[in-house]
Amino acid sequence: MSGAGSGGMGEKIPKWEQKLWSYLSSSNDLHCPLAVSCDKRYEWCIGDHKEKIKHSLDDKRVKLSDYDFIKPTQLCNICYLVDLLARRLLKRAKINHPPTPVSLIQSIDDHRRVIIHRLALKSHHAALWQLEDRWIIQLRHNNAPGKNRFVLFHEAFHILSHCRSTPFFNKRGTEQGFFNELMADVFAALVLMPKEWMETKWAETRDLDNMSKIFEVPKSSMCVRLKRLGLI
Repeated sequence: MSGAGSGGMGEKIPKWEQKLWSYLSSSNDLHCPLAVSCDKRYEWCIGDHKEKIKHSLDDKRVKLSDYDFIKPTQLCNICYLVDLLARRLLKRAKINHPPTPVSLIQSIDDHRRVIIHRLALKSHHAALWQLEDRWIIQLRHNNAPGKNRFVLFHEAFHILSHCRSTPFFNKRGTEQGFFNELMADVFAALVLMPKEWMETKWAETRDLDNMSKIFEVPKSSMCVRLKRLGLI
């Protein structure tokens, strides 16, 4: 296993990223580690709605009124750090327009390749395995391509977390809705749908279906992101 100072992206870990992994390592994996110290500037907290968000991302039928519980707000402290992580990854790969290529996954860990297999998974959208010289990401073969792209970068966050903080393999258990799972969804959304890209393309299209096609993501994920940004 890689130590806290190693892992993907090939550079010395900046202090803000060290802070992110420190927060997640100190978390009980059920609640935001900053919940007690949060200054409550954020009237709508994503952590308070993680189960609803999870359900919304899994919903194949998109009805805009079902997403009205999501309110636009500035990124909270921990989501802001996840945003910096996503931006750094895109910047290093010189990716500045949608869709984010799947090949970006190879930039996650400089010491191990990432191998992707599509299998007939039944109870999960994906499974992640660490071998000595590679990561194996198994994706559900009958998922739509956009869904598997989102799931792929969700798993990418777990790889980074495992390399740089408390190994997530030790924290996953029987209860669903863990906070690190929510942060993995946040990371996937920020890598696939950065704020500036979203604002530019939404101004051009004003259409949910077209946005989903441009960014190659599920309509449900696009709807959540548009709501979070206050664009719909």
